[in-house]
Amino acid sequence: MRHEVCELDLSICPYQWREKTELNLPPRVFLCKTLEILKVHSNCINYPPTKPGYFPSLKFAKVTAQYGDHSSMGELFCNCPVLEELSIDAHLMEKDVKIWISAPELKTLRTRILVNGDERKFKGISINAPKLENLFVYGTDLTRYVLRNAKPLVKANIELTNFEKNLSPELLNRATALLAGVPSVGYLYISGPNYVACSLPNFCNLKQLKLILFGCSYLEYVMELLKRSPKLEDLVLDIDVRSWYSEEYVEGYEPFKPPEIVPICVVSHLKTVSITHITGHDDQLGVVKYLLKYGQVLRNVNIFTCGALLFKTRHITEEKFQRKILKYHKSSNTCEVEVKYENKGVVSFNCSDCTSTVLYVDRR
Repeated sequence: MRHEVCELDLSICPYQWREKTELNLPPRVFLCKTLEILKVHSNCINYPPTKPGYFPSLKFAKVTAQYGDHSSMGELFCNCPVLEELSIDAHLMEKDVKIWISAPELKTLRTRILVNGDERKFKGISINAPKLENLFVYGTDLTRYVLRNAKPLVKANIELTNFEKNLSPELLNRATALLAGVPSVGYLYISGPNYVACSLPNFCNLKQLKLILFGCSYLEYVMELLKRSPKLEDLVLDIDVRSWYSEEYVEGYEPFKPPEIVPICVVSHLKTVSITHITGHDDQLGVVKYLLKYGQVLRNVNIFTCGALLFKTRHITEEKFQRKILKYHKSSNTCEVEVKYENKGVVSFNCSDCTSTVLYVDRR
């Protein structure tokens, strides 16, 4: 700190089975006037609450806290006057913890919170960042997020890796609170459970929406989001094909029921639609048919699948699938429908790393 350090990278992780170790960062770290980048990876550091005057020049911070009692990090970022980007990756033990973030210049926030034990003991994250533009949320469960004084976000990513099939009232309340904090977002990515049961806000400025869809009865959820996104231009639906391999499909299946009133965005704004990992089931094709029928300004509809996937789930050939898609009526004369097939089998099927070949492009 005496040598005008601009970047500090600490990695201190004693073996967990040894005697518990606790370290305190010296005050000079927080008072350093030249420190702009701070990276900490530790399972034993105690963090004092920041006070006015701390981190006077800090613009980027990344804290990874693993397998320890990290209740002290709750107020580490409650006074960061010039912080612009913050990343928190924390595995918290069972503790009554709440993380406070107050950063008037913060533009990008990434969080990955894992809670060991009863997740309800974690009180969540309170964010006071009036200039926040990008929010990335990742975790096994949906943590409580409270956004204060937030301006319209540019981008929000919500990715959950573990969730209940039927959302509990507690999870519904958290989803409602989080989505209510990002109603003006321009780009929204959601990978997680079906949130149709929670009180979805109106996404008045949303232009790009990407959904990773799990389970078998998610189409009401998709339509509900379309109804609440009047300016949506780009829609991506990525179907998690694992949901369709088991008998749970039969138990959870509900046929597609088109809404009585066509969403405004479908008629007047929606320009591109991409559906990946499509399995050929009637409800999925019903959505394709519906969007083509009412999408008056559609330009491109891209459908990704593979012969092995179609045959395994529906015993349908690529040619039959292609003919079925291309028979659908299109309201937009300028819409191009592209059916793309992957060359790999079902087990390794992944749109991001497979080679695609366009077998047919409909430009009628």
